[in-house]
Amino acid sequence: MIRIGFISGVSIALFICAANQESRAEGSRIVSWNMQSRQFIDAPAFQLLSIPKTGTYRVTVEQGGKSWKVESSHPWIDLASIWEHVPVKKFKITFQWLDAAGKVLAEEGNWRVKAPDWQGFHEAPEDWAAAADRAVNYLIRVGEQGSAPYREPGMPVWMWSAASPTPQPTRESSGPGFDHHWLRDEFQRRHD
Repeated sequence: MIRIGFISGVSIALFICAANQESRAEGSRIVSWNMQSRQFIDAPAFQLLSIPKTGTYRVTVEQGGKSWKVESSHPWIDLASIWEHVPVKKFKITFQWLDAAGKVLAEEGNWRVKAPDWQGFHEAPEDWAAAADRAVNYLIRVGEQGSAPYREPGMPVWMWSAASPTPQPTRESSGPGFDHHWLRDEFQRRHD
């Protein structure tokens, strides 16, 4: 069992290595995790394959007749220095490996997109004190002027919003309390 597990693990590792070699054989010399990424919100940085005799690694970004260049002596190029100048839209990016004399040893390029970032809400902040005042004013106005099937002098109408629409207690409106004589007596006392 252990031997089969070991063989399976080795087979999977060999398959992954072969897949990586196959993707490099397809032509890409970008070895960073974002080699297949096509859209970027923040400035991307690329790890490039180190080629012998390379003195300078250069990236050129072209868009709408303009171009920006970033160079590095190491196989790591970060576009942060030019990113704010690149408009939000499609751009062509070209990677070059140059020797000490400036001769191109390798080159590859493709199209990428600078995607828009979320800009947040641009609206006036809510005035919560005013919102509370509006709610209280509504309750006062409805309490004084609102229509209701039942009203008591000096009591706002919304005090009775859960009460029965009938002016006299009924079995339906009072539930089991209707059987208690004190409920009916109290209602009569208040309305006489």
